[in-house]
Amino acid sequence: MKYSVRGLCAAEARPEVIDLWQRLGASESDARSRFDWAFDPGPERSRCFLLDASGAPGSGSTVVGMVGIYARDVVVEGTRRRAALLGGFQVEKNHRTFFPALTLQRATFGWARREFDLVYGFPNPSASPIMKKLGFGPFAHLERHVLVLHHLRYVEQVWAGRGLAKLIAAPLDAYRLLVQPGLVRGAPRGRAWRRFDSVDARFARLFDARALPENSAGSRDGAFLQRRFLERPDERTTVYGLCARDSGELDAWVVVHVGGDVAHVRDLQGRDVKAMCSALRLVANEVRKQGCASLSFLCAAPPALVAGLWSLGFQARPSARVMIGLPGDRLADGPPSSLQRWYLTEADEDQ
Repeated sequence: MKYSVRGLCAAEARPEVIDLWQRLGASESDARSRFDWAFDPGPERSRCFLLDASGAPGSGSTVVGMVGIYARDVVVEGTRRRAALLGGFQVEKNHRTFFPALTLQRATFGWARREFDLVYGFPNPSASPIMKKLGFGPFAHLERHVLVLHHLRYVEQVWAGRGLAKLIAAPLDAYRLLVQPGLVRGAPRGRAWRRFDSVDARFARLFDARALPENSAGSRDGAFLQRRFLERPDERTTVYGLCARDSGELDAWVVVHVGGDVAHVRDLQGRDVKAMCSALRLVANEVRKQGCASLSFLCAAPPALVAGLWSLGFQARPSARVMIGLPGDRLADGPPSSLQRWYLTEADEDQ
């Protein structure tokens, strides 16, 4: 079997990628909506690398794998850099051996490193060995932090009898509100808490004045947030904001997805750590009233924010993801030291 790789802009690759995804089990409608959401149609914003397999002479070739490149802006030491986010790595089952995967990733990475200041990704365990062989190293570790809001589901994991579990969970819920009374308080004085059905220029202004500027971060603006969250076809999210009553300017925003009885914080930004923690407290109260058992936040956060999470009652859980990457050829003078210091949320991933 011979393998070759082609790099195409997303619009050109669309029919072949959708066909591959259907062969991998997706329905035609799901494949189309997923592609159109994931890949920006602009030729400078996304690209697909396709792995072709050919057998006997004259038999032609078939697309058996792909990797996507999503162009993202990241801010490193106050400077915007153009970064390539690797994602959507998939190979058909009969071709899931080391050589085809390495061929595909090597061609993709070689092109990306020439074109971008930074190349990074969040590989799953099966892809990690390939990425390491190509020279990628860890940039950041995303850890999960969980705030328990209702204890019944957790007590039931230990006590089989629901009646007894309720008797135990009720005082635990009351104790949570006793030690964390802020969970039932409203917005701070002079601030309003509201839900946004669309995003506007205030979000970009807040990002420019964000907390934690010494940490590298993926850039945010209204267009990114609108596309990343409010236009996502397979996951419904809600955008909340903490605003100044007089000017309407944002102090913080939180993006939340409720799946079952767990609420997931997909993104969190603020002018300072205090505002970020206030927004988390308010969104915890929102989802608590909706009956969610817990609020979960996966992030790579500096110590100041981690301390704020702990003060709210969040606890670290054994669930993590690793961001790996390499500087592109344009950073020939050496990578900035802040590439080892990031503030990341699930908004920075490829899915």
